[in-house]
Parts: sequence; C-alpha cells; structure tokens
Amino acid sequence: MIPSITQLGKSDLVTIDSCHFKNLSGRGPKVGGVVLLHAVNNFFENVSGHSFDIGEAGPEVIVEGSYFSAVTTPLLENKGAMFTVPAGQESKCSLAFGRSCKPNVLVNSGTFSANDQGFLPDFKNKGYIAPAAEDASSVPAYVRAHAGVGKI
Repeated sequence: MIPSITQLGKSDLVTIDSCHFKNLSGRGPKVGGVVLLHAVNNFFENVSGHSFDIGEAGPEVIVEGSYFSAVTTPLLENKGAMFTVPAGQESKCSLAFGRSCKPNVLVNSGTFSANDQGFLPDFKNKGYIAPAAEDASSVPAYVRAHAGVGKI
C-alpha cells in the first residue's frame, strides 16, 4: 500500500488545496482527531484503494471542486461529518465560507456522497478564510502544471 496523508489533530484547521494524489492505494487523506479540513481543487488520479478515510468521530470535512479519475473508493468510511457538495446543495457552503461550493467531478470512480451540514458554520466560527474553488473540470490541467517537485 502506498499511503499519502494521515491528518490527525487536536483542534486543527487544515486546508488541502491544489494537490495531486496519483497512483496511491489509500489514505489520500486519512483524517482523525478534532480537525476541520477543507479539501479544494485537488486531483485524485488512479487510486486503486481509497481516497478519504474518516475512521473516527471528530473530523469535519468539506471536499469541493476536486476531480476524481479512476478512484476505486473515493470515501472508505465516514464516522465524522463530511460534506461533498451533493447536486443542488452548492449554496449550503455559504454557512461555512460565505459563498457557494463547487461540485466535485468523478470519472470512472466509485461513489462519493456525504451530506452532513450541521458542522458547516464551524468553519466561519473559527474565522476560516477559504481559498477560491475552481470548476472541478479545470483542476487536472491546473494541478499538472503547478503541483509537484520544482514547481512553485
């Protein structure tokens, strides 16, 4: 197994923005502890196992504007609270960010759906300033051009 990120925290506020998770088998990312995590504009490509794994109560996760290509299991389990921007729910992010969310795109991938909303105001209450979300369809080209070793 090739793991990528394990994010365990205590009252942490984390942003994962414009990353390329490629050729992995799991933990892209695994989230635990008391964490508010905003994953935005990320490209998940050729993940033979799972991407997100929220294996314990506590984490609160929003995933938006991300592109999943050939990801077998985008969400292994969700024991925390997660919002993946289900169709028609984009405006709910105004509770967290003061703006609508961008939906995720899944191509040749498993299902990715979580619609927990009670935690959304926690981001705003912590003073979180969200980065701009892009249309997920433009994320692969942007990430390939800007993410990785030697690209600043």
